[in-house]
Amino acid sequence: MSGLHLAILALSFLGFVALAIGTGRYAKHLLRTVPSPQWRTAARVGGWLLLAAALALGVTGLVTAGERMKTTPYSALSVALLLTRKDEWRRI
Repeated sequence: MSGLHLAILALSFLGFVALAIGTGRYAKHLLRTVPSPQWRTAARVGGWLLLAAALALGVTGLVTAGERMKTTPYSALSVALLLTRKDEWRRI
């Protein structure tokens, strides 16, 4: 695993943790308390930004390396989540 893969993995993990904290149920499980609505909104926005950064890092890594269609599972998962949850963007 290269440094690029580890960076994508770390960004994706942090993004998913932030999204989990953005929900009341999982925030209570992780933090033992439910954050205020402003903190949950900030966590959701931050989570999506981290996933977008992981995606951008993966695409940039592909372009600079000159590899063909050798995407990492982390960036593919980020794309899938971004596309399936696009209707949620309006509520943020």
